[in-house]
Amino acid sequence: MNVATVTSKHKDFDQETMMTNLRSTLLTLANRLLDTLPAPAPEIQWQETLCARWVHDRANMGHLRALKPRLDQTFDGLIGVDQQANQFKANLELFLKGLPANATLLWGARGTGKSSMVRAALSAYHDRGLRIVEVEKAHLGDLPAIVEHVRSQPFQFLIYCDDLTFEDGEREYSGLKTVLDGTLEEFGSNILVVCTSNRRHLVSEPMSDNQQATVVHGEIHQGDA
Repeated sequence: MNVATVTSKHKDFDQETMMTNLRSTLLTLANRLLDTLPAPAPEIQWQETLCARWVHDRANMGHLRALKPRLDQTFDGLIGVDQQANQFKANLELFLKGLPANATLLWGARGTGKSSMVRAALSAYHDRGLRIVEVEKAHLGDLPAIVEHVRSQPFQFLIYCDDLTFEDGEREYSGLKTVLDGTLEEFGSNILVVCTSNRRHLVSEPMSDNQQATVVHGEIHQGDA
């Protein structure tokens, strides 16, 4: 019986030692893992920051990174797009006054001044609180998170995606559609989506859609997609 008791004590001692070693190993691994994670992104100071880009870090976590945009582009420097520039500015005036404004697609061939018009808007209106958040197509699924980052800020934000097109079925379109279809209550009246594209229609349209169109009493009726 004494031998059995000694054996039991040895077993208890071995289990306790094993658990202590395991905890130490897990703690070491956890500390090493923490060391590999990127440092938290600094908070954007929108009073000084006019433009930021939504980026992903090594851990694939999205955050805003401040940019230093040039403010040398003006609307007067845009050639041959006076009508479009005036329409764009009129919409921005509504937006900056807190009135209902339209999400905007600037479309046309390369080199026609689409991106320059957005830069001109920042130059013209940053002193009235206009700010820009650039979003790549690959990160459009993060739009709800981006909206949460800026909706409570006392500035007016253009969510800007440059050179945007979608092929049928691309999942990134759903992120953009979520924001475009949302109400002002859901994402704030201080947020407006602006995109540029070489296409008038962001989503490619099959030829079959046009083939199903009919003309009734002189009016064109598109087929059901």
